[in-house]
Amino acid sequence: MDVNSGSFDLAPYRGITSVSVAPDDSVVPMLLAALAVAFAAFCIWLTVRIITRRERWAIWTAATFGMLAYVAGLCIVMGHALSN
Repeated sequence: MDVNSGSFDLAPYRGITSVSVAPDDSVVPMLLAALAVAFAAFCIWLTVRIITRRERWAIWTAATFGMLAYVAGLCIVMGHALSN
């Protein structure tokens, strides 16, 4: 079975139908919880990095994340205010 010569046989795979990749109801909350924990760990790490070493890139990163969180919060609040 040589793929490069063009004699690749798909016969063993013909019985396989499409596989569903849509997440079910239990995967999404677990994924969001894992992302929240990872984000919290990153914030703690960045805070400790700023406090102990006072590196400029860490301060800029924290300021950028703070601005993004502020803008995201405004968008969420304004979205709720506009939908009512």
